Amino acid sequence: MIKRYVLDTNVLLQNPNALFSFEDNEVIIPEIAIEELDNFKKGHKEINVNAREVARILKDLKETNSLFNGVNLENGGKLIIQPPVGEYNCIPDGWDSKKHDNDILVTCLDLMNDSTPVILITQDIYLGIKADYLNIKNEQFETDSVKDVDQQYKGIIHLACPSDVFERYRQYHEISLDELFQVKTNGDEYIENYKFERYPNEFVILHDASDWQKTLLGRINKTTTAINYLRYDKERPYGIKPRNVTQTFMIEALMDSCEDTPLVLIKGPAGTAKTFMSLAIALERLVNFNNPDKYRQLLMCRPNQLMEDDIGYLPGTEKEKIEPLFRSSIDALSILVDSDEEHRYDNERELQGKIDELFDRKIIDTQSIGYLRGRSIEQTLILVDEAQNISTNTAKSIISRAGRGSKIIVCGDPQQIDNQYLDSRQNGISYLCEKMKYSPLCSVITTEEKDVVRSPLAKEVVKYLCKD
Repeated sequence: MIKRYVLDTNVLLQNPNALFSFEDNEVIIPEIAIEELDNFKKGHKEINVNAREVARILKDLKETNSLFNGVNLENGGKLIIQPPVGEYNCIPDGWDSKKHDNDILVTCLDLMNDSTPVILITQDIYLGIKADYLNIKNEQFETDSVKDVDQQYKGIIHLACPSDVFERYRQYHEISLDELFQVKTNGDEYIENYKFERYPNEFVILHDASDWQKTLLGRINKTTTAINYLRYDKERPYGIKPRNVTQTFMIEALMDSCEDTPLVLIKGPAGTAKTFMSLAIALERLVNFNNPDKYRQLLMCRPNQLMEDDIGYLPGTEKEKIEPLFRSSIDALSILVDSDEEHRYDNERELQGKIDELFDRKIIDTQSIGYLRGRSIEQTLILVDEAQNISTNTAKSIISRAGRGSKIIVCGDPQQIDNQYLDSRQNGISYLCEKMKYSPLCSVITTEEKDVVRSPLAKEVVKYLCKD
């Protein structure tokens, strides 16, 4: 049976291609949503870009027929812009008739006058609650959603093997995955699972089954047939020694060539050195000239989510406007460019001079993510930070920006989202980790609470405050 899907404005601002996600059903855009989209079309924020993309799509579609009469879509569905024709007496007296959300509800009620099922698609929980009150079926847009955070792919797996296999791995640095197993428990029962999921480049903590505390590290090869010793576990990029296993895995993935691993995804809580380790590898390549890939520079990118209401009004150039976005990265650079912990801040001007030199020499450059669209960036290390605040659409676009000889590093914490249109299941870093886990050109590392190294207080914050 054909269904009618009524799209809230926020769905289109999050993903313009949502128009094509409902198969051979009717896709309804309430007329008031067109007005709201028009209000968002100016600016450089992601929602502004998406509003313009919706306009482009509608422009192409309306050349075939009136959008108010309905336009056939290539997937067999039909797109219709629907003006409300009902009266506001169908909603409670206390609800504000001037609110656009209520126009959308009236449109849904109008469409429910025949037997065709009507479903409101919205990311707005309050609109969903009001729809429930009016007996309007409603759902969130789930096409680009992934699993809950605790079920998302981590990029790290614990495996075990008999002692003789463990020692053979220690000696020859390679072992078949068929000889390894996951350990699962069911009450007091101990289960050896040999049919575990295998992903290319997945990192392995290998345990001696006879002595669980004995471990070796490894990495599943690109064909998912064996695990191999880490190639860079003895490296100390820019003098940095890893402080835990996940940092060791970070170094392995980040030091890999752009040919072997052009995409590295690191997700996890604040204070786990995601950005810090990425910057350390960049400085090792570009300042210490340990640069076999011949990278030209490090390009640091972040969404302007925290400033998006004000950035357009700030004086100065693009660089001056986005400078506040990168203060956390500057803090990390302060530690890297001066390894003397005791006297690092004795001369603040000298320390700032060392950092300024990196930018003056174009070893490091910065850019807001909104300005990456349309670029093809070659022989560059591209660091995308705070990727939990970018949409799945933007994430797809960003990783396609890498040209010849470039490597992209994407970092984020899906538990710390500031973008009102996103959540822990629908955001850039979570989406990339789930969708790219099958690629032999990608590595994923997930850090956890125990990996926080910023300070004892930072670890306590993650423990007690970041799980609400």
